[in-house]
Amino acid sequence: MKTKKGFQLIILTILIFGVTISIIPLIGSNNGQHANHNPVSIDGNSDLINQASLEGWLGSGTEEDPYLIDGYTITNCNVSITIKNTDLPFKITNCLLENINWGIALFNVSNAHISGNTVKSIVAEYYGIYLESSEGNFIKNNTIYDCQWVGIEFDHSNNNTISSNTIYNCSYRGVLISNSNNTVVEGNVVYNNRVHGIQFQALSEDDTPSTNDTLDTFFNIGCHSAIIHNNTVYGNTYSGIEVDFSSNFTITENIIYNNKNGIVLYGNNHIISNNTIYNNLDNGLLFRYTQKVVVSGNNFIGNNHYIINNNGSLSQVYVLNDTGSDFSKNYWSDLGSVNEYKIEGEAFITASEEYVSYETLDPHPLTTPKGLALHILSVPRVLSPNTRTTYNGTIEIVWAPAIDFPGHQVQYTIFYSDSGDMWDLLAKELTTTSYDWNTTTGPEDGDYQIKIVAECSNGLSVEDVSDERFTIQNNPVKTASTTSPGFELGIAALAISVLFYLKFRSQKYRS
Repeated sequence: MKTKKGFQLIILTILIFGVTISIIPLIGSNNGQHANHNPVSIDGNSDLINQASLEGWLGSGTEEDPYLIDGYTITNCNVSITIKNTDLPFKITNCLLENINWGIALFNVSNAHISGNTVKSIVAEYYGIYLESSEGNFIKNNTIYDCQWVGIEFDHSNNNTISSNTIYNCSYRGVLISNSNNTVVEGNVVYNNRVHGIQFQALSEDDTPSTNDTLDTFFNIGCHSAIIHNNTVYGNTYSGIEVDFSSNFTITENIIYNNKNGIVLYGNNHIISNNTIYNNLDNGLLFRYTQKVVVSGNNFIGNNHYIINNNGSLSQVYVLNDTGSDFSKNYWSDLGSVNEYKIEGEAFITASEEYVSYETLDPHPLTTPKGLALHILSVPRVLSPNTRTTYNGTIEIVWAPAIDFPGHQVQYTIFYSDSGDMWDLLAKELTTTSYDWNTTTGPEDGDYQIKIVAECSNGLSVEDVSDERFTIQNNPVKTASTTSPGFELGIAALAISVLFYLKFRSQKYRS
C-alpha cells in the first residue's frame, strides 16, 4: 500500500514539475514565437516600468538587464509601437509588424535596442522605424520592406547606429537621416528603393534657409560626422548613397552598384575610400557644391553608361562646383592608354554668371582593382541600334564589352523582341562586340528592341536592353489610294444626275 502511494506521489511530482517547466517560458517572453498583441504606447519612464510589470516583460530596466518587448505580432493599426520620453534601457525584438501606418516610433528616447524585427507593408506615407530627438540608440538586424515612404528615418537624432539591416522596396528612401550628427550606418543591405538607398538630408520642413544663405550656411545645418561603412547598396532608382550639404563624412568599404548614380555628394571635408562602385547607369560619383573631399583607393568599374575609354570626353565621375578636392590612386576600368585619369565637370563663374567646362585629374590611378574580392561583370551596354531610327537591310549591332573581374572569358548572346516580353534568339556564343543582322530574311517589318546578354566562363551573366524601339522596314509602304472604286462610281453617278437635272430645267423654261 505504501509502495502504491509512493508511486502516485512520484507521478504527481513529475506532472507538477513538467507543467511548471512548460509555463516558465511563457512568462515575459514568447520564446521566439509571435503572439498577437494590441499596439504598444509608452510615455515616460514610469509608464515603461508600469507596463513592463503588467505585461510581464523580462528585464529590470538597467543596461545589463534591459526591459524586453519580445515576439509580438501587431497588425492593422496606425502605429504598432510608440515610445516617448524614456531613458531606461529596453529592447524591442522578434516582433512582426505589418499592414500598418507606422512600425516603431521613438520620440525623445535613449538606450533603446531595436533588433530582429520584421516590419512590412507600411500602407501610408510613413516609416518602418522612426526616431525623432532621440540619442544613443541601436537599430540592428531588422528586415524592413514594402514601405510606402521610408524604411528607417532619423530626424534631429544624434549618436545612433543603424547596422546589419535589410531594407528594400520602399517608395521613397530606404534610409533617410535628417539634421542628425554622429550617425553610423554599417553593414546594411539596401536595395530596390524608389529614390535613394541611403540619404543624409540637410534640411527638413522646419529648416528652410533663405536664398541668400551661403554654402557654409548650408553645410552648417546639415548632418555632421557620419560613418557609412560596409553597406551593400544596389538597384535604387536615383542614387545608392546621397549626402546633402553636410560635413565630415567617412564613406568607406561599401559596394554600390546598379543604381542610377552610385554616390551623390554635397558638402565638405568628406573621405571616400576603398569602395567598389560599379555598373551605375550615370555617374559612379557625382560631386555638387563640394569642398575638400578626398577620394582614394576606390574601384570605379563600368559606370556612366559603361564607357570604355577615358581618352574621350566622358568619365565615371562628374564634378560640379568643387573646391580643393583630391582624387588619387583609384582604379578606373576605362583608364585607356594614358597614365592619368581625366575627370569631367563644370564650374560656375560668378562674374559672368555662367558654367564653364572644368577638368580635374587622378594623377596616379591604379592599374589593377584594389582589394577586389567580388566577381564583377560589367554590363554590355547596347550602343546601336539604341534610338528611334528606321532601318532596312543589314543592321550593325554594337555594344560595349563586358569586363570580367577576375578575367574570365566572356561570350555574348543577342535577342530581339517586338514587345519586350518574349525574346527571340538572334545569335549566340559571340566573342566580339558587334554583329551584322541581315533583316531581309526576317523578322517581319515592325518595331523592335535588342537585348545583349554577357556571360563569363564561370557562369555569371549580366544584360542590357536598347533604350528605344527601332523600326525595321524592308518592304515599301504602299500609299493608299485617296479614292476607292466605289467612291469614284458615286461621283460619276452624281455628275450624271446633275447634268440630267440641269438639262431638264433648261427644257422646262423653254417651254
